[in-house]
Amino acid sequence: MSESSRGSVGVKVIVAVVVAVIGACAAVAAAGIGAIGTIPDWLKFITSVRAPVSPTATHTSFPTLMPTPSLTPTGVWPTSTHTPPPIALVIRELWPTGTKCLRSGGWSADLWVRPEGGSGTYEYYVNGEWKAGPVEGGVMLSLHSNACTAIVGTMMVESGGQVKSREFFIDVPDCCD
Repeated sequence: MSESSRGSVGVKVIVAVVVAVIGACAAVAAAGIGAIGTIPDWLKFITSVRAPVSPTATHTSFPTLMPTPSLTPTGVWPTSTHTPPPIALVIRELWPTGTKCLRSGGWSADLWVRPEGGSGTYEYYVNGEWKAGPVEGGVMLSLHSNACTAIVGTMMVESGGQVKSREFFIDVPDCCD
């Protein structure tokens, strides 16, 4: 039996006992009054009242102590006026992925570069010359050398007003004389 239903049964029992005691007092009073005279109407009413007591009383409703929260948002959600600081731009990956000799002379190399941070949109420069962008994510750049010499340079990435540079060196392929 739950705590609250035990409480309601207890209240019913107490009410029945109080009514019975009042009834008994009224009967005693009536016996005394009967000898003197008649029972007043208000006393007749009290002696006729009986509280119903049921041994299998059940409680069907419980008072709500707290209102049920609503899952529907109300009002206006607060907006942030704080601008988060920019994410630091870094060149995370920079390496050659392959080389080949060209029939016209010289050779070419594919250079993979992948930055992170900044605004997420990147522009790519090799030795100050624009090569790609704006694009999101990393890129594969094709670099050429007309002579059989190493390709040496500086990769520069610009994003969200930030600039990062990193030097690279790509050795001459074996096919170059």
